[in-house]
Amino acid sequence: WELYDRLKDPQELNNVFNDPAYASVVKEMKTKLDELRVKYGDSSELDQKY
Repeated sequence: WELYDRLKDPQELNNVFNDPAYASVVKEMKTKLDELRVKYGDSSELDQKY
């Protein structure tokens, strides 16, 4: 996964996904993704295949 702080890094050169300072943002985004998957009947089965 990738996450960029576009205010501090507009060129998107520094992936902050694994940065502990952004853990709450990652958690929030994963929660939103889970909610969208339920809403649209999607699953995570194929995530690693494609």
